[in-house]
Amino acid sequence: MIRKLFGINPSIYCRRTSNGIRLVISSTELCDYLRKLRLDKKAKTIPQWILKNQKYQLACLRGLMDTDGCVFTHHYQVNGKFYSYKKLVFKNHSRPLINSVYNLLKGVGLHHPRITKNYKEVRIESKEDVQKYFQLIGFHNPKNLKRFKE
Repeated sequence: MIRKLFGINPSIYCRRTSNGIRLVISSTELCDYLRKLRLDKKAKTIPQWILKNQKYQLACLRGLMDTDGCVFTHHYQVNGKFYSYKKLVFKNHSRPLINSVYNLLKGVGLHHPRITKNYKEVRIESKEDVQKYFQLIGFHNPKNLKRFKE
């Protein structure tokens, strides 16, 4: 896809400690292009051109959750009865980005997202909000999609 979109051949490195790979792209032209879109590594928040269009907002949330988010099952027990349900979490060390994701989630109609005390995560914990996220935004990451459907 990188070759098709940008005409660049990435370097591919297999990780020995996990099932992952690392793609390295070296291109001054691509960096200049991404800076024009305000998507450089110094960007602290979501660009205004995305915030002005709901279609872009939903795509941005999906992309952020696909890369820096995960689906997990919360298990607990009350009075001897076991319960479990899905939760979503977006993790990042940028406080402005955490705030932007939180505000976007509220803006698209989720009622109870919350920012953790350490300001490193936005969590979607209510069953209704998790279901609404899936219906409204969804996932493209197969791992998150599989975890959600299990």
